[in-house]
Amino acid sequence: MLRMVDTLGMGGMSSDESDFDKEKQAIYIVKKRPWRSELVNSRLQFIDRCRNTTNAFGGIRRGNPPRRRMRVHGAAASARHPVVKCPKNYYTPEFVANLDNRAYRELYMQKEHDLGHILRD
Repeated sequence: MLRMVDTLGMGGMSSDESDFDKEKQAIYIVKKRPWRSELVNSRLQFIDRCRNTTNAFGGIRRGNPPRRRMRVHGAAASARHPVVKCPKNYYTPEFVANLDNRAYRELYMQKEHDLGHILRD
């Protein structure tokens, strides 16, 4: 997964838009990256869930609290361009099928990369 994150870089990560919840607290709605495959999305969500939020003594970590990012069904799609030179299985088949010849060539897709399996509880 480290190789996947390194390949995607900052350009492959989801952006967000700010909103407020019922208590007027800031939340951030994660925008979809329509070109990213479900395989990649599931790995990135796994990484997000593994984030360490406590210090060695069980207390909260120093610094500003992390943003409250929410994934919602029907979220807006990001307008940013897809990352190029990714393995073919990083892109959705629908995205690739809808590209014209020039855009397809400009992706410079690499051979597929095995991302392994995530064990469920």
